[in-house]
Amino acid sequence: PKTNVKLLEAGAEPRSVLRYHVKAGDKQMALLTMKLKLDVPMPAGAPGAAPQAAPNIPAISVPVDISVLSVTPSGDITCQAVLGDLTLAQDTNTPPEMAQTLQTALAGIKGTTITTVMSDRGLNKKSDMKVVAGASPQARQFADQIKEGGAAMSIELPEEAGGVGAKWEAKQQTKVQNATVEQ
Repeated sequence: PKTNVKLLEAGAEPRSVLRYHVKAGDKQMALLTMKLKLDVPMPAGAPGAAPQAAPNIPAISVPVDISVLSVTPSGDITCQAVLGDLTLAQDTNTPPEMAQTLQTALAGIKGTTITTVMSDRGLNKKSDMKVVAGASPQARQFADQIKEGGAAMSIELPEEAGGVGAKWEAKQQTKVQNATVEQ
């Protein structure tokens, strides 16, 4: 993603340069939860009938095991994320057939690995994904969305030093399928 980080307030003295300090072998577990909303009216069943609202998509949660594989002398961090079993939140507004179809289609996500290289400031330099063999096309598409979204969620630190109360702004533009997302 294209980013633009700007220090808004340097904060109080003493100030120091903010960088990620990790070492090879560090591990962390994260839970990625996505809440999606379709805002596309569905066509009416009969001619002349009003359009129906799109069905609710339940929240999707995926546990992610993150391991730091290496850190270069210049500070570049290579880490690997391994996706676990996907679960859907119980949602009374989601038709059970839709929830089951979604659960089945995305079940092949488990074991997918995403290897990322980022700077010690959190700037994503390179990312590679390996989806498990035999994953459905829907699972592959979902994994692509996680990869693209993960790059957009990284927190880039400013180049300049900051102290207590420092504030910075990170503007980011990411292409997700055919849409351009600005954050």
